[in-house]
Amino acid sequence: MKNRLIAFLMLMTTFIVVNAQLQFYFDSEQHNPWSQSPHSAQALQLIEAEDLAEAINELDKELAEHPGNGYALCNKAFAIAFSVIDFNNDEGVDDGNDGDVLEALKEKRKPKLVEAINIMQEGLKLIPEADTKSRGLAWMYIAAFHRMMGCENDTVIADLEKSVELNPTSDVYEILLKLTLESGDMDKAEKLAKQALEFSPDNTNLIELMLALCHEKKDINNYVQYFERYKAKAKRGNKGSIDEDLEIAYAQALAATKGKEAAVDYLLNTFSDNCDYLWQGLKTVDANPEMELMKIGQREFAGEGTADQWNMLRGNICLFQQNDCRQALDYYRKISSSYDSGYLNIMMARCCYMTGDTHNALIHAQAFKYLEGTDLQLTQLQLKLGMVGPIIKRLAPKIEMDDLMQPSIDDYNTLALCYLLTGDYNSTVTILDKALKIEPESPQALLNCGRALKALGRDEEAAQRLEATFDANYDEENLFEQDLIQSQACALLGRDDMALKHLEAVENKWQQVLNESTDKQPTNYQPTCYDIAATWAMLGNETKVLEWMTKHFDYDFMPYNFGFMALDRRLDKVKDNAELRQLVEKKRLQWLNQQ
Repeated sequence: MKNRLIAFLMLMTTFIVVNAQLQFYFDSEQHNPWSQSPHSAQALQLIEAEDLAEAINELDKELAEHPGNGYALCNKAFAIAFSVIDFNNDEGVDDGNDGDVLEALKEKRKPKLVEAINIMQEGLKLIPEADTKSRGLAWMYIAAFHRMMGCENDTVIADLEKSVELNPTSDVYEILLKLTLESGDMDKAEKLAKQALEFSPDNTNLIELMLALCHEKKDINNYVQYFERYKAKAKRGNKGSIDEDLEIAYAQALAATKGKEAAVDYLLNTFSDNCDYLWQGLKTVDANPEMELMKIGQREFAGEGTADQWNMLRGNICLFQQNDCRQALDYYRKISSSYDSGYLNIMMARCCYMTGDTHNALIHAQAFKYLEGTDLQLTQLQLKLGMVGPIIKRLAPKIEMDDLMQPSIDDYNTLALCYLLTGDYNSTVTILDKALKIEPESPQALLNCGRALKALGRDEEAAQRLEATFDANYDEENLFEQDLIQSQACALLGRDDMALKHLEAVENKWQQVLNESTDKQPTNYQPTCYDIAATWAMLGNETKVLEWMTKHFDYDFMPYNFGFMALDRRLDKVKDNAELRQLVEKKRLQWLNQQ
């Protein structure tokens, strides 16, 4: 029963692990004159046994005999609320995973929760002022009931403030602080965090929340102070035991307070055995690549780490910070084949591709596929090179045996794109019709199906697919996807004004991401500059196409997609533009001459 009660509180609040020693029911030998009343004692046993209907019945009997028993009223409120929890459906719902289910649950249990709140407040009036523990517990439950009903954070926060004022506990402070941070009131959150840490100075969860607050407020000095306190209090001195993001944020704070050299030293000390986090941290502090390489040399000379690890990191610095693919390749080639061979091969595939060595780029991408069991990187490389034939040969049998092979929506979209690029529009439609039966709201499938149907002259069907993109299921984490796809759909539908509106929104978001980036040469933006250029091309705006195609070669992660460009029908309206042809040919020759 204890675990169920803990789960109950977790569902009602914010999914934190509630202290198992917390008192769940209402009683007090010191303040409750009816503590030994038979009906009350029996009711608590029934609550423990989860026989809630009988527990409520016993509490009603108790209240008939002792109407002034506020403890019995509060226990009754708890039992009523506990009775409406559906553990089969509630778990995970309040994380926002299924909004419709959550709303239905809230409406279903709302009347009972309102009843529980009213009864709990009646009980509060009868519990003696001196029993602050029970009174604080009551306000904690009222906060939980309000949260279950979907009330605003301000209501829940006000309840919890009363709870900690009467009966401060680390658990309730933690819930209150999280909700206050969510509300965006940083000053109030800071005051509360200090108050919570005065009450429980060794609580690392509270210190973590204070660190999050300092990071949000860009309070660098206090971040350093609290992180060092956190590290000391955590008593988890072994490497890797403290959250890596906290370590990286600390290095960032060190760079601002003590200089980048101190930050680099800290990162090398902390992540000497974790190349990925070390690289991420070095990027975050924006240190000088020459200094990083020098520091790495010092570590290697001192016998720290392994040669493979340092060469991988050196290669990454040369590739991503100095944009020197040849030097990166030299370091990668020094690494033994046993060192994370999948990651090594994909890095070497990128370097070979960027230096014009497409033969070895494909070999390394094939090796990555063999080692990692995924052909995503190989497919992306082949698409850039315009090698759609091998992709069709690989994916078509998988789609044909879909009941056995269970292809993903990406497999359908990729194969359809290859057919679209080769002008096989009937096959494009056939594949995407299958895809849309699996995922009816796939934006990319709807757009490309509309493109193919329009090319076949089936304008009415094309319009239906393109119109559906406006109600499609977009990835909330991709800032650009919806505007980019809808701008292309509008262009195909002849709604140039709306297409322009969506495309300008994409440009504004792209520039905002660029402005917020700490990278000197930002990469991996979604969408690629090439996709933006291609969308402008659909509108026939040659000036914008030239602007974004220039950015494509400057910013995109792997920009030399000349094979794909030659097949992309979106560029048809601007393919004869002399400046564009000159730019593309110049870049193509530079790429080939590198090899």
